[in-house]
Amino acid sequence: MADDSRRGFLKRLGIGSAVVAGSLGFVVETTPKHHRGQTENPNNNVVLGNSNKVEVLYKPTAHWKHFYEAEAI
Repeated sequence: MADDSRRGFLKRLGIGSAVVAGSLGFVVETTPKHHRGQTENPNNNVVLGNSNKVEVLYKPTAHWKHFYEAEAI
């Protein structure tokens, strides 16, 4: 009797795992494939990929110099 319940449990577990694996495979195959940061609309004037532009985070001014000196202390 205990064998039947164990066998039934393993059968349901196998069917459930097959359903989960199938649904995950379906989701992976149907998602659009593009790189991170790439948009679907290429006409939106957003630069994609590698760029040789220099990114300027700040301009060295007296205020920034004072800020960095205060942080170092």
